[in-house]
Amino acid sequence: MRKILCFGDSLTRGMPGVTYLKHFKNKDKYINFGLGGDTVIGMTERLIKTIKKDKYKDITDIVVGIGVNDILLPFLEGYAPSWKRRVKSFNKRGSIPCIDEYHFLIEYTKLVKILNETSKNIIIFSIPYIESEDIKFNNKVDIYNIVIQDLCNQNNIVYIDFKAIQQKIKDNLNNTGSSFMSKNRLRVITDTLLTSFLPFSSYVSKKRGLALTVDGCHLNNVSAKVLAEEIEKCLNK
Repeated sequence: MRKILCFGDSLTRGMPGVTYLKHFKNKDKYINFGLGGDTVIGMTERLIKTIKKDKYKDITDIVVGIGVNDILLPFLEGYAPSWKRRVKSFNKRGSIPCIDEYHFLIEYTKLVKILNETSKNIIIFSIPYIESEDIKFNNKVDIYNIVIQDLCNQNNIVYIDFKAIQQKIKDNLNNTGSSFMSKNRLRVITDTLLTSFLPFSSYVSKKRGLALTVDGCHLNNVSAKVLAEEIEKCLNK
């Protein structure tokens, strides 16, 4: 039986929003190693520690989706006092964002090297679409995704262009809705309760006029389901 580790940030964890692991057919095969607020640097260290453990010696595949917080955390640090404290706590535990595209390339190269050394089947999906009216986020997502895709091509790693899939869904729906995580941390906590622990992710997403996310960043059921389907296609090849 296959044993698959899924590494990433809150998009993998599913808090807030919906984890793609929810939509897999055989959920017992997958282990959720998503951590909210994590970055390439932080996740790489977690991966190193995890694969050294005896109980994970028999894993067959590793799925990785990381990088959005390398873009978001520097912004969130100046977004609101409550977010500044939150970002500081992320940094303290090791979730440190890359400072620019070159730094991101260096750190993601380290991650890919470690993944290759595991000799497991590796699948990497892109940084997703951010449903914000501020185009600077998706512009940076595109730049960082080129880095990820190039590294995958150079190392014969399966790459899923998740952002392109999401963009097509949004365009087909003629959806122009936008939003962004609240400055009020209480609202973020409420979003987590409604979308992660209670079955209201679709309601929250629709109420905000969004097609892909619950708050501009975290996946709704539509995005989580399509990502799960793409990953399963790759695993079944």
